[in-house]
Amino acid sequence: MGSMAPPETPLRRAVRAVGSQSAYARLVGKHQSTINERLRKDGEIRDDEVLLVATATGIPKKELRPDLFGDVPREADTLKTGGRA
Repeated sequence: MGSMAPPETPLRRAVRAVGSQSAYARLVGKHQSTINERLRKDGEIRDDEVLLVATATGIPKKELRPDLFGDVPREADTLKTGGRA
């Protein structure tokens, strides 16, 4: 019986890119315990950290927070679909 690996999340990927939870915590000005809690809870990078993390890791902000920086429907596309994205 093997243990399952934790799911890959943007936060887990960023932590790996900087080397450790402690290194990530220093980068964003938080305690390591806060980062550990986020990893266990939702694995999401906070919106006020995205640009800093993207710059430091080279991971595109769109991949770190697709809900904030993902593709936005162009106005012409929205008009063709009657306002639906």
